[in-house]
Amino acid sequence: MGTRIFMLSLNQVWLNRAAAFRVSLFWYGLTIVTSQAIAFAGTPTNAPVLGLVVVLVSIFALSMMAIGWHRFVLREELPQSFVGVDQSWPISSYVWTLLKLGLVLVLLLMALSIPFSAMLGAGGSGTFVLFALLAGSLGTWLILRLGLVLPASAVGEQLTLRESFALTRPVAGPLVVTTFIMVLLQSIPNVLSAPALLFDDTSALRSVFVLALLPVNIVIGWINAMVAIGVLTVLYGHLYENRPL
Repeated sequence: MGTRIFMLSLNQVWLNRAAAFRVSLFWYGLTIVTSQAIAFAGTPTNAPVLGLVVVLVSIFALSMMAIGWHRFVLREELPQSFVGVDQSWPISSYVWTLLKLGLVLVLLLMALSIPFSAMLGAGGSGTFVLFALLAGSLGTWLILRLGLVLPASAVGEQLTLRESFALTRPVAGPLVVTTFIMVLLQSIPNVLSAPALLFDDTSALRSVFVLALLPVNIVIGWINAMVAIGVLTVLYGHLYENRPL
């Protein structure tokens, strides 16, 4: 079932790619342009402020993409323009729900990281990489367990984090498989960029390699974002609205 959930989400994006572009292209492009512009304009003194700008833009843009896709899949609604904003959308409540979910995840992961703190000092970089992988996987799994509050908010329904966790209990095991596939997909840009580490930081070849991979990483990043949003949409539709998988 875990593979089926992932594949259904991916197929929905592929079969409705025109709608997926319509709800996401402007907002995803905005995050790319903002991050790249700030990367060139950043200095040690303004880096914290510019970093906060990137975070805020990314949160709002992701919310717009997600609301658009949730409502398209669950209510067959499509924005009238590529900017993808409709006056009927519950934007403020969705952003607030996303921030609450993010805060809960950060607190949970911080609490779970405490037992690993001593191991990091003893195990070196290998232990750190392992912990980062485990933390990322656990964070993704928790998002799938708690994140039904997001599509619920997008379509005007009321759902708490506790209710989302209870609703997803029957598929907790299969979601481990879904999480594994999602983490593999998310790791593709890092794998593709790994050969760049063979070159010196000042090497022209490294810059050329990174620039050549930039379009590929942008496309993969878009697929990752849409599939992640899609998985939550599929889970909500199946578990809350009793739609078949």
